[in-house]
Amino acid sequence: MELIISKYHNFLDYSSLTSEQIFSMLMKHSLAFIQVRNKKVEWGMNFPMFIKPFYDLVYKQQTIPSQIDYFEYYLKKNSPFFKNLNLDEQMMLGLKARIFRTYPSLVRDIHFATLLKERLTRIGVFYNTQLDIQNDIDTLLIVNKKFYSLSLFTDTVNGRKARDKKRFRHTRFSNVSYIELPVEFKGSTQCGDFFLYGNRELDLVKNQLKLT
Repeated sequence: MELIISKYHNFLDYSSLTSEQIFSMLMKHSLAFIQVRNKKVEWGMNFPMFIKPFYDLVYKQQTIPSQIDYFEYYLKKNSPFFKNLNLDEQMMLGLKARIFRTYPSLVRDIHFATLLKERLTRIGVFYNTQLDIQNDIDTLLIVNKKFYSLSLFTDTVNGRKARDKKRFRHTRFSNVSYIELPVEFKGSTQCGDFFLYGNRELDLVKNQLKLT
């Protein structure tokens, strides 16, 4: 199956946020993590996708939501699902813990995609939630009419496990080259409580694609 890019919207076109604005917003947010892993929530249930509500907030409100605002909007957006499911308190806490862990990676991705679009002006930088969810494309780069799927992930045991799971549950396109770049936290750009991809990762991408 080949990717036909004209079938998809580039969600980056819907955002007026710059990478500096995103950075400034994140400086005002804090991160908290709940030390709970409910086995049924983690592995035994299929919840509505975590990605779409996050990008709804980004593009509709032109802002980066806080961790708790994202969680509350996710519940609101999917209220019929949760009303019918009627999760108990422990399962809701497990879901909150899982979404709180997901949030930093979503933030890193939108910031870095925006940075790529700003800095790599001679190539196409493309993001679409459907391509992300169904086709394992975190960020699509278009270089001389060739498609490259870029996936950055933290070079840890958990980071590699998560990346492997995502890779094998998606349908990949035959005309897309999939690039995976493991990145160490050490040396990342720090923004308050957040670790972001920055100039170091930008240079990795440029070297990978042989861009000058």
